[in-house]
Amino acid sequence: MTRDPRSRDSAFATPLKGLILTFAAVTTLLAVSSVLTLRITTAGIAVVATVGLLWAWHVALGGAYARAAAQAFAIVSVAMVAFLWVGNGTRDYGMTGVPALIFAGCVFLSARAYWAQAAFLTLGVTVIGVAELMGVRAVKGPPVELASLINLWVMLAGTAIGGRVLMRGVQAAFAREAALSGKLEQTAERLERIFRSSQDAIVISSLRDGTYVEVNDAYLTLFGYAREEVIGQSALKLGVWEDPRERERFVRVLSTTRRVREFEARLKRKNGDVMEVLLSGELQDIDGTPCIVISTADITARRRAERRAEYLMTRDAMTGLPNRALALDRLRRLIDSSSGDPRWVAVLHVGLDRFKRINEAGSRGAGDAILRETAERLGRLAGERGTLARVGGDEFVLILPIEAGLRSVEALAGEVLRVIDEPYSVGSQVFRLNASVGISLYPNDANDAEKLLHCADTAMRAAKDEMRGGYRLFEQIMGERLRDRLRIESRLRESIGGPTLSLVYQPKFDIATRALTGMEVLSRWRHPELGEVAPTTFIGIAEESALITELGDWVIDSACAQLAEWRRAGLANAPLAINLSARQLHSRLPGQLAARTAHHGVAPGLIELEVTETVLISRPEAARRVLEQIAHNGNRVLLDDFGVGYSSLSYVKQLHINGIKIDRSFVEDIAESRHDRAIVSAIAGLAHGLGLRVVAEGVESADQLGVLRELGCDEVQGFHLCRPQPADVIAREYLQRGPAAAALPPAAATTLH
Repeated sequence: MTRDPRSRDSAFATPLKGLILTFAAVTTLLAVSSVLTLRITTAGIAVVATVGLLWAWHVALGGAYARAAAQAFAIVSVAMVAFLWVGNGTRDYGMTGVPALIFAGCVFLSARAYWAQAAFLTLGVTVIGVAELMGVRAVKGPPVELASLINLWVMLAGTAIGGRVLMRGVQAAFAREAALSGKLEQTAERLERIFRSSQDAIVISSLRDGTYVEVNDAYLTLFGYAREEVIGQSALKLGVWEDPRERERFVRVLSTTRRVREFEARLKRKNGDVMEVLLSGELQDIDGTPCIVISTADITARRRAERRAEYLMTRDAMTGLPNRALALDRLRRLIDSSSGDPRWVAVLHVGLDRFKRINEAGSRGAGDAILRETAERLGRLAGERGTLARVGGDEFVLILPIEAGLRSVEALAGEVLRVIDEPYSVGSQVFRLNASVGISLYPNDANDAEKLLHCADTAMRAAKDEMRGGYRLFEQIMGERLRDRLRIESRLRESIGGPTLSLVYQPKFDIATRALTGMEVLSRWRHPELGEVAPTTFIGIAEESALITELGDWVIDSACAQLAEWRRAGLANAPLAINLSARQLHSRLPGQLAARTAHHGVAPGLIELEVTETVLISRPEAARRVLEQIAHNGNRVLLDDFGVGYSSLSYVKQLHINGIKIDRSFVEDIAESRHDRAIVSAIAGLAHGLGLRVVAEGVESADQLGVLRELGCDEVQGFHLCRPQPADVIAREYLQRGPAAAALPPAAATTLH
């Protein structure tokens, strides 16, 4: 049930007060006129009614509107019945005044008071009318007739019911209006709370002069002001805008579009700190005044993070130098600005030689320090005109405009090599490094920045291959060589494990007994497109591209499979020696060897590994641990190319090896060179003192063989004795069936005597 709003809504106050005063005025006039006409009874009723109405007026002034209305209408209703009773009759007053009073009551009275009033008036008029019909009471005018009385009664009942129905409708409309008004008030309150509590700083200012009309708490917090410091002031007076011209531009855009979103600006706090913000503004008419409602979002931290992210994306984390992407962008800009400039743009790709040895030796901290020092040295050469970037682990790119002419190029390259050649002091250690430098020139070699970097990189690779510690200018043929290398690498990747790769075996013989002591496993590659590819070519490319690990795994598995095949054929097996690169000498190697030999049922002692000095020196401690595990598993190890590296026998004795192979460079001239004979003799004597067998490789003549026998070598290998042969030839000519030991065939055996 809808509650009557008149009991609590002041909207009824004014009309109710006016109605009560009107009633009081009418009764007062009636009292006066009655006195003048000597109608004392009527005058008395009017006076009493006036007094009661004044009391109802007093109640209304106190705010009890519903009670005041009930009192006022009750007094008037009683007065109306009294007027009828004292002689005025129902014909006039009953037909006119009573229905009007009932209808008025439906507006100002509650339902209970209204029905009470309507019932009282109807009953009163009915009683008086019946009395008139029966002649019980005389009236001054003509008496009422029965039909008139019935009509009056119907009219009163209809007025009462109709008035109430009408009032219900009015009350429902009023309730809806009140509810809507309440919602609007709630919405306004909610908007006010949102404005106050918004996380975005919001300010309302005059469009004309920028005077602040209102600000929220977030604005005060963001800018560091108190409310009384900003209200009535303008942004220009407060110095909020770092550049006042920015406000002019903001207002100009806003005046044109009436709405601005994400206008980026720089504003100042009260303490002078500058912040980067996004402004969103809209024109609003507030109380007839054009205003700007501006929302301010502080994006200082976001912009700082974006700049940091951009820095990290374009910079090397260790040295702080530009990376390749930023170097490429700067090179493009330099090329664009060099149009018509007679100078050249030089791009130098600098690669530190053998830098990996420092990190692999466990001195990563020293390696990082050397890279930072190199960046400082080369940075001084770049100066403000050039760009220095780090583009790889141990590679840098220097971009610099220089005077045209090869003399300028050579001078710059020489300066780069000189600063790298200076000693590096890291703690108590001193390191010496060389660098290989590749150079490309704009506009000579290319007009495109990407191509210039590529050309410089190609030239640097050529410098590393040919000399190390020097520089090379890019030549067109280098690009062709690089394309050839990439093509070989791609085809090799496809060929590993396929039929185009095969193994051949070069026997080793005991120089005293002529017995076959083992065979070196060598790879051969005949490609349908490339033809016969030299081992030095494809193995070198495999080592550079990391394919050597995959190729080495294939060699180990294929060698074990071949030994198993010979065993199943009843042939006498001899150990197979497999060459290892630096990439293969890792901690997983002993386990892989054990797994492959076990898989093929091959005794571990039938697999020998040949490791060069350079491989061992690059990672001495790691190499020692791996070799120790390999020896523990039963595999034999030979130190290959001995004498051309940096190792000594004092170092060799710490390794778990079974023999050494004297490099072919000492064998080549041993028949004529007493120095080579002295070196080989010393190596053989010291090796024997350590319990190691000595193998001489590269034997290509009987004279060499005779000298090596005199100098005490244990085993020999070379073209003079046997060229590398495929497995079927080795099986037929060197591996005897049955229990007899494999030995040199008769045709070749005579050369050993």
